[in-house]
Amino acid sequence: MHVLCDTCSIIMLLRIAPNMFSDERYKCVTIVQVRQEIVRTRKFKYKYSWLNNNAKEIKILKISKLEANKKDQYLTLINQYINVGDMNYGLSTVDKEIAACSLANGYNLVTSDTKLGVFLKKFFDKEVIEPLSLLNDWLRKGCFTWSDELQEIIKDWSYCNEKPQAKDEKELFESLTGYKYEGP
Repeated sequence: MHVLCDTCSIIMLLRIAPNMFSDERYKCVTIVQVRQEIVRTRKFKYKYSWLNNNAKEIKILKISKLEANKKDQYLTLINQYINVGDMNYGLSTVDKEIAACSLANGYNLVTSDTKLGVFLKKFFDKEVIEPLSLLNDWLRKGCFTWSDELQEIIKDWSYCNEKPQAKDEKELFESLTGYKYEGP
């Protein structure tokens, strides 16, 4: 399962795969705070009016009591590492929450946030997945066929100032789709 945490990445991926939270092939969830940010942020409501119809499809990670206890333990550990650490990682409360949920459930975390990625690698030996890597995984699985229309969404991703994706993932995208990668 993949836990998504970047609101702009979620919006771009939703434009490509509107059923990414409801179709089991995509294996996507997020946490309630991220969903609320997408639903409540005025910029998203007005810039992406189509999002109003898709917001109800955003699947929230359900946590059992056992997983909640593990999540709380990870959250405590995350705060301890930050308090005694030698580097300010600049993690928000939501960053910490999503990291703890991902760790407690053993799920992959999808983000372009390099600070969060560095923190999780250093203290938990956990790699994060970039949004383009997730998209490439969907393409490999044959979840959809790339088209000119989808290519325009990738271009828009760049205009939205998304963080640059890994060079090897860009190359993989091009080999999977036959299109030049025109995103960040």
